[in-house]
Amino acid sequence: MKLTTIMPLRIALCWAIFICHAAIAAPVELSADRQGQALIVPVWTAQAGNDTLVTVRNNSDWAVAVKVRIMDAFGGEFAAFNLYLNDDDAWTGALTASSTGAELVTRDGSCLLSHEPDDDSDVIVLPPPGPRAGYLEVMEMARLPKAGLGGALLITRWPDCESLSERFATGDWLDDPSSGLIPPGRNLGGISARVQIIDVAEGGMFSVPATVLDGFTDIVQHSPPDSPVPNLSTAHGENTDSGITESRVCNASGCRILTWSRPVEAVASVLLTRSLRGDVVLNPDIGGMTELVVTRPLKRFEWLDDTEFAIEVEAGLALFDREGAFVEPEIQTVQLSPPPPPKATPVPIAVLETLDPVGVVSFDQPALVQSPILGLSGGSAFSTDGTGFVSGHAEIIFSGQSLEQALTSLESVSLRGEAAIGIAVQQFTNGTLDPDPATGNSVLSNYRTAEEMTRR
Repeated sequence: MKLTTIMPLRIALCWAIFICHAAIAAPVELSADRQGQALIVPVWTAQAGNDTLVTVRNNSDWAVAVKVRIMDAFGGEFAAFNLYLNDDDAWTGALTASSTGAELVTRDGSCLLSHEPDDDSDVIVLPPPGPRAGYLEVMEMARLPKAGLGGALLITRWPDCESLSERFATGDWLDDPSSGLIPPGRNLGGISARVQIIDVAEGGMFSVPATVLDGFTDIVQHSPPDSPVPNLSTAHGENTDSGITESRVCNASGCRILTWSRPVEAVASVLLTRSLRGDVVLNPDIGGMTELVVTRPLKRFEWLDDTEFAIEVEAGLALFDREGAFVEPEIQTVQLSPPPPPKATPVPIAVLETLDPVGVVSFDQPALVQSPILGLSGGSAFSTDGTGFVSGHAEIIFSGQSLEQALTSLESVSLRGEAAIGIAVQQFTNGTLDPDPATGNSVLSNYRTAEEMTRR
């Protein structure tokens, strides 16, 4: 296992009481403050000159165990590792290109356990031939109990990384990884992530918003670094073992609690959307470029025979100018679908031929081998030549489901759409700034921004 070090454990004997908070049973739901128990970062990339900087933060007063999964753009797991974060602790790392794919570089002091060879204490070489883009899953698995003495709280911290590794090899975690741990809690601070994609050569950087789930589990889900669980299909509530998992589903008319026979359906219900809307700027006067990234993090579970889970949906794109008028793009890598988009004249919308778990839509690119900003492959390209389009918004529309293909709760409530997350990435440029009088060197003046696409 890969080992790094953390602060030594500070332990005091508990003569009076153990303060071991019980996980409050609650439905799976989207977090309002972007901290919780399960995080989905919709894209990372080490393509096209980009590096991805990742920070995972523990916002609670408890020491927590966290699972991080690096997924590729096709829904395959590229690598996984455990983080052991003390109270109010954070871990940082960078995904960057290597000769065989990508590698994770970290010089953080928090304990990281993985099953990769420990050739370099600061670098995890991901297994070749590795992808250079995908998405991330981050999950809080468990917490370390606190001890109280005479009414005073003691801050309990993880032991050194070598001791934690030994507990998996020959200690109590060998047979029972939950030994000595308590479930994640609610309303006591959760985990959060800050992810930034930076291209130093082009002078561009933007932050990637994470989608966060709360109420994901009320049990300990601690596991060895290479374990396939926990993952987004292992949500657990107080009645999950009896076949019922709850979710809180919200829309414009309010929120309601629904129950599901499979935990993955509970997660899907809170991620479900009929469309994703994002701003598009293609103004050539400012070098405007836009890429839409659509991530479907549950897609990989639809391919497993034992889950019996699937969302049958078609994905299409409609483009609108700033006045809300429909723009019919010239289609390069898409087919046409006869149904018109909402509030549009009866003209076809573009239907995406393929949309992998991480899909990208670019505009005005002659041949989309890799998208120009993020370097994502396998996407769709649209030409706006002759339309006069400069800026407006696009909608990724999920449709084509019959009632039998919809997600149906145990209350017989049918929800349609796709369990999807979208971000709109924009790049602008002023070319180069005036040369520095002292050196005569010009400076690139590029700008990047990203926004979470609106769920509708």
